[in-house]
Amino acid sequence: MNHIIISPVRNEQAYIEGTILSVIAQTSRPLLWVIVNDGSQDKTAQTIQKHTSRHPWIRLVNRPDRGYRKTGPGVIEAFNIGLDTIKQREFSFITKLDGDVTFEKDYFELLFQRFDENPKLGIAGGWLHDSIGNSFRPHKHPKDHVRGAVKTYRKECFDDIGGLIPTLGWDGIDEMNAQMKGWETRSFEDIEVTLHKPMGSARGIFKGRLRGAYGACKLGYHPLFMTGRCLRKMAIDRPFFLGGLAMLMGFTYYKIKGVKPLDNPELIKFIRDKQKKRMRFWNRT
Repeated sequence: MNHIIISPVRNEQAYIEGTILSVIAQTSRPLLWVIVNDGSQDKTAQTIQKHTSRHPWIRLVNRPDRGYRKTGPGVIEAFNIGLDTIKQREFSFITKLDGDVTFEKDYFELLFQRFDENPKLGIAGGWLHDSIGNSFRPHKHPKDHVRGAVKTYRKECFDDIGGLIPTLGWDGIDEMNAQMKGWETRSFEDIEVTLHKPMGSARGIFKGRLRGAYGACKLGYHPLFMTGRCLRKMAIDRPFFLGGLAMLMGFTYYKIKGVKPLDNPELIKFIRDKQKKRMRFWNRT
């Protein structure tokens, strides 16, 4: 399969080895894997270097340390730097992969089978499961949402949406843009991925919820839809009540502060129309 992977990573010493071993073991390996070390202060780079000498298709790109983690925009800036190092752009699929996940050796083989079965599938990935002690808890989200940690894009779709935008909420913007242009997006529950670091934990769970609220503002979320979403998170997502409350308070704060949505009226209308349909469904249940 004509496939490349780009992984922006920062301070992933505790997890990156597992991710590397998972990719090396794949029955469908990438042509190239660019790992962008975004100024790590631990031994992330050294861990990666152990494998680059043995596997020429793994390439390490080191960025200087800016002194802090730039979540959201920084991740995609690093991704785009990795993309710019690839002189030959003749590939069929591109994956944005985090450095704290593991999966079975047939992960990409199964995923590409789904792409082959559906020519309109533009963005896809496995279903994330949090590793909690000796148990695994699946994430709860719509099936048409693919977590940013494991996003694989068909090249035509990636080009159609203009690549990835370095902003908070990038992993919602890409999907909505793809759907608006007629592509399908999907996470597959039977293709499992283990996430070894809770989402948002790099700077705290509550800061993660606030980033989600900011991203919702940038995407022009309908206030009623966002309120319902936050209430649902209070009931089903850990930390119960407080996580959803933090997101709702953050959304309200950013709206009052005047955070402007993306300068893309067509996309904002598409998102709101989709949310209104979902709200009508809520009213029927």
